[in-house]
Amino acid sequence: HHIYIILSKKATKRMAAGSEEDLLQQLEDEDGLEYYTLLNLDRSATQEEVRSAYRRLCRIYHPDRHHDVQRQESASNFFHRIQEAYRVLSDPRMRAVYDRSGREGVERDMAIIERTSLPTELLEEYEKLKSLWEERTYIQQVNPLGRFQMDVDATPLVDGTNSPDASLVSIQKVTAAQSVDAQLTKAAFGNVIGTVASTRQSLFGGLQFSLRHLLSNQNWVKASVMVGSQPALGLETYYHLSDRMYFTGDGICGLSPYGLMMAANGTVTRRLSDSTSASLSVKETGNVISSQVVHRFSSTTDLVGEAQVGYSKSYMKGMVHYRPQSKYSLKVGAVASTAGLTAFYGAEEEVAMLTRIGGMVLLGTEEGVVLKLRFIRALMSFTVRIHVSDTLSMSAVFYASIVPLVLYGCFKAFAVAPLLQRQRQKEFEDKKAEKEKEMLKKKKEAESAIELMKETVERVMSTERARQGLLILEASYGKLFGTEDDGPSYSTPKVIDVCVPLQCLVVDSKLILRESTKVNIPGFYDPCIGEKKYLRVRYEFRGTPHEVTIEDSEPLIVPRKSHRIVNLVD
Repeated sequence: HHIYIILSKKATKRMAAGSEEDLLQQLEDEDGLEYYTLLNLDRSATQEEVRSAYRRLCRIYHPDRHHDVQRQESASNFFHRIQEAYRVLSDPRMRAVYDRSGREGVERDMAIIERTSLPTELLEEYEKLKSLWEERTYIQQVNPLGRFQMDVDATPLVDGTNSPDASLVSIQKVTAAQSVDAQLTKAAFGNVIGTVASTRQSLFGGLQFSLRHLLSNQNWVKASVMVGSQPALGLETYYHLSDRMYFTGDGICGLSPYGLMMAANGTVTRRLSDSTSASLSVKETGNVISSQVVHRFSSTTDLVGEAQVGYSKSYMKGMVHYRPQSKYSLKVGAVASTAGLTAFYGAEEEVAMLTRIGGMVLLGTEEGVVLKLRFIRALMSFTVRIHVSDTLSMSAVFYASIVPLVLYGCFKAFAVAPLLQRQRQKEFEDKKAEKEKEMLKKKKEAESAIELMKETVERVMSTERARQGLLILEASYGKLFGTEDDGPSYSTPKVIDVCVPLQCLVVDSKLILRESTKVNIPGFYDPCIGEKKYLRVRYEFRGTPHEVTIEDSEPLIVPRKSHRIVNLVD
């Protein structure tokens, strides 16, 4: 019996199709590696390797090497693509742009550098780009910040201390604030903050107008006027003392229900090392002194220590901030003060782009159990502070910790996850539809490329036969392995014959394919867009048959002894 060893070790690990996220990333990678795949190079290729690959392809696709008019037209199209890839990869600056942002980045970078348009067209293009830039810059400069906070008292519900006429849950205070910035001159910036607060007994609010002036690139001073329920004047400053130290200070003078109010604060912050910074603050005109130290143990863990001594309250605080992933963060800490002990723990998650949801539980001898829930969308934040219980008890901790986690898990599983899944599915389908339109064009290009290769392939095969070298007997690319999920047609593989393109790449009895998708190799196209693809090659070397199957993004080097077809006799 003959048993063919055709699967590489990596190919046997996972035969099932990847998730839509993986397939979407695969479609994006195909675009980002097109130039490298076209020249059959990897990202680390030297300039000499780029030139050598370019010259080799020129010998195949240069229009002057073909006499038929139709073949010259096809060769011209391929030659233009090869020249484009060479122009980008041979220029260190353009290559860096391509590695970072793909073809779109190169096109943006060259939008103004290389133009053959008329002056009027250039001016129109410039005005469009300028308008778009000004719109984005305006949004950044206006910097609209919003904050909403609601304080809720739920102690009657948890502690069971409510009277028959009292509600189980009541709103104690609601605060809303909105601010916008405006650049008045190159060195002057204006800011307006509007605040409204409502309690069960009163309603108050105000407006704050500020003007910040840049004294230098690193120093500024800001003056503020507050009008409304409590009018006041304020002054803030930032001064850069050295490369590792700066000073911030502020002062306020205004009217309060108790008369004239004046206060001043100052903070000096110094970076002790690359991972540690410390600050010393004098607050309330010298009545309070505090100090803070922040030490970064690693890229994911920060330790924060803080101490304060004052006539009204003194405390010591310690906190660990842990970020296991960019989408998650955890905080755990404790505060020991003259009012008692408080422990806190919380977490925050990025559920979508520019959207975060978090919560924190405070367990203290002074306030009991408090739950803070926060929702952040771009520059807007919404906070709900729930006073769960006046006393520390297991039931209160359960309601503040476990119940919100369960509710959030259900909300994420039945509301957020399906929404994100639909968004990913739509993005995937749109990308797939776009690729399917391109596929028809690339299929014709691949057929034209194969016609242009035939003369070179015949010459390569003649040379390889004479030396008993490398001959590609069969080569298939696409969805080689069907599954029952594909329906009645699962047994019909979606593949294309790539024997000619691979034989054309043989040099000195060797075939080397780089670690990237094979879709952009001349003569290839994608026969199964959005599905997992493989490449199977059956070849002869030194008169011995070989066969190998690899995943689309795997590198391939042939010949290899491990590819030899093993003959086993019963």
